Amino acid sequence: MSWLGKGVGFPILARVLFGVLLVLAWTGCIVGAEDIGKVTKVIDGDTLRVALAGGEVSVRLIGIDAPEVSHPEVPVQRFGQEATEFALRFAEGFECRLEYEEGQERLDKYGRTLAYVWINGECLNEAIVRRGYAYAVTRFPFSRMQQYVDLERQARKNQYGLWNDSLRDGRLANLAQRFEALPPEGKKDLDGYLDYLATKYNGEALRPASGEKVPETPVVKKLVLLEATKGATMPEQASVISWKDAAKHYGENTTVEGTIVKSFNSGKACFLNFHPQWKKYFTAVIFKSAFSKFPENPEQHYLGKKVRVVGTIKEYEGKPEIILDAPEQIEIVQ
Repeated sequence: MSWLGKGVGFPILARVLFGVLLVLAWTGCIVGAEDIGKVTKVIDGDTLRVALAGGEVSVRLIGIDAPEVSHPEVPVQRFGQEATEFALRFAEGFECRLEYEEGQERLDKYGRTLAYVWINGECLNEAIVRRGYAYAVTRFPFSRMQQYVDLERQARKNQYGLWNDSLRDGRLANLAQRFEALPPEGKKDLDGYLDYLATKYNGEALRPASGEKVPETPVVKKLVLLEATKGATMPEQASVISWKDAAKHYGENTTVEGTIVKSFNSGKACFLNFHPQWKKYFTAVIFKSAFSKFPENPEQHYLGKKVRVVGTIKEYEGKPEIILDAPEQIEIVQ
């Protein structure tokens, strides 16, 4: 005779099992498949605030780790601001669907909800790794780990975002030009990083363009030793390209020329478009944090003007763009 026949009726068993399920759900071991909400605020590249039916929660994206911008014990890290801006444009203000890991804790040690965030049919977790704004996490298990590792590997191969530590990275060029103004600690840190790059690229010599005079500064001398891109010239000597060719130069620090034919200021960002079909073609972007540096109403100031835009060309939603942090990056030429 089974133990069910010894006085434990099915209704009692069902109530016991139901109670166990409630306890497991309360502790986070079993979670719902999804929740629908709205992203109210982007904190950084991997943390959001989301309004759900039961109230607002802090959400930590599963499976990724973006550079820090607001950690109390960690200074702002390289590409942290870019990762935050990407997440802001992708998610803030949009309806979203939160998807959870089956059988995993729903909350992390800081009380944040762990989730995959889907917006307009695309997963933010995946998109931010694919475009080089975050790392794939491998120290904690999750069902899509191999997929995210493969996405990161592809971003590395394409030298997107974090993985663009070549001579064509505009940040290195700018630091090289301002080396003498850096404090002693900054010079030491930059010097060490360049040593790392020289080792990484086997110390092969970069061949300057014919007739090019290499500036006599310590960092530029080291930059000349780095072979990040075969046959590259120094970043500040980059040629001017047409906005039509911008998509051929992802990851490069260069100058793009064209006419602003359409513009829009959302209050969070100003978009300077070089083609009426702005969803497909090159755009220069000024974020709200930099508005005070530019002429008032930049969407009107640059509209209809032929300009040259300087910066690193990045890919966003399948099209090229340059983010403008300073007015020196854009010049009206006509």
